[in-house]
Amino acid sequence: MDQTLFYWILGVAGAIIALLIGVIGFFLQQNYSTNKEAKCTMDKLNTTLRVLIQKMKSYDEKNDITTLRLNDHAKRLDTHDVKIATIEERIKK
Repeated sequence: MDQTLFYWILGVAGAIIALLIGVIGFFLQQNYSTNKEAKCTMDKLNTTLRVLIQKMKSYDEKNDITTLRLNDHAKRLDTHDVKIATIEERIKK
């Protein structure tokens, strides 16, 4: 085999390998940037989720307070209902 032909084939093969390494590097860079964006998005979603969980707990506490107040008012209304019925009976006599 002629030495110049060998060098020519070696040069073409080297160029093809360099091109393939460049393409692989490009796709690795794209993959890295996509993963970085996905990580940022996941961090934002986790922060939002934590805030929503805190708000839900706060609403649950407020709901418990509201339930207690409503139960207290219901008991008072029942007491007033009995007192009103007693007063009406006294008035009728």
